[in-house]
Amino acid sequence: MKIIVILILLFSNIYSLKSQSSSGNVEYKYKIDGSYINNDLINNEKDENLKNTLIFLNSSLKNNQNKFVFTLNFNRYQSIYFMNKILNIDNDRQMKYSIIINRGKQTFYQDNRNHYVIYKTNILGEEFNVISSLYSIKWELTREEKKIGNYKCYKAITFLNKKTKIEAWYSPEIPLSFGPKGFGGLPGLIIELKENNIIYYANKITLNKEKEFIIEFPEKEKIISKEKFDSIGKSTKYRLEKMSN
Repeated sequence: MKIIVILILLFSNIYSLKSQSSSGNVEYKYKIDGSYINNDLINNEKDENLKNTLIFLNSSLKNNQNKFVFTLNFNRYQSIYFMNKILNIDNDRQMKYSIIINRGKQTFYQDNRNHYVIYKTNILGEEFNVISSLYSIKWELTREEKKIGNYKCYKAITFLNKKTKIEAWYSPEIPLSFGPKGFGGLPGLIIELKENNIIYYANKITLNKEKEFIIEFPEKEKIISKEKFDSIGKSTKYRLEKMSN
């Protein structure tokens, strides 16, 4: 029943899509809902070094919320998402950690015609373009709704693993299935996305009827599967652990 309701909403917006923009961009920012790491977990931690690290991570994200701008550019079929460059952060450890946690050094590409997502990342100086299916994320669509700015939004949820819950608020009023951090595939633009206690929210939405964004994807010969990338990551972690012993 949930899916039928959403499909009705989607198809009712096909005509409006023809008269709306087929291109545009969104500026996202992030904020923390409470604290990034649960305070009870921190208070119960007996290892003082680890405890101080957790406190530092919480402070880093809290102190830098709303300072970063993430951009999503899209046309009707493709999108690219990245964090805008920030200058003079060499001596700012809190900002560096915040960028890492928010995956600010990664770029995400989405191709709806070919149903895949690519994210560009780096391990020890080596660049990887990691591809996965757009449908690898299994969304649960709900009837819960709320108004965000001028847009009526609906809630969808998924779990990346046992510890990571994703909550997306998307608007069929903008029937383009893109969003922040490579999350998409919903019958509307994601206006707000909550990953555990980090909320990414649309600070500015620009729709354009005249200009079409041309999005250049990574070269195909440099793309690897997520499964292969995960195996490389495990191998790298093992080598680093061996070196530290």
